[in-house]
Amino acid sequence: EQFSFDREGKLMAETIRRVPRPCGTTVTVAGLFESLPVRRADLRKRIRGQRQKLVKMMQGYAILCLGTQFNLSDVHSSKGNSNSKAKKKSKSGGNSGGVHIATSESSRTFEARTASILGPKF
Repeated sequence: EQFSFDREGKLMAETIRRVPRPCGTTVTVAGLFESLPVRRADLRKRIRGQRQKLVKMMQGYAILCLGTQFNLSDVHSSKGNSNSKAKKKSKSGGNSGGVHIATSESSRTFEARTASILGPKF
């Protein structure tokens, strides 16, 4: 199912609809701070650092959640604004944009998962 939340974080019932897709959960963040121009300007100034924090946090989750496949990609809109699109799936699936994290079901041990996320030299 696909649904949206209002400004207060409450589920908007009129936005709930069924969407055909593979098994898993996709989280898309779009228009973050759109109605708050000061926060939006601050985020644009610090976007590189905020993006790095998000990637580090998702790396931690990806390492610790051995039964779940993670794909994290950056998707830039045509207007020049950037939206982060995080995909958390239990089956393999496609991914567009710059990939930051991609795990597979083959990395079943903690060591293999850490190496697939942080690199073999870690």
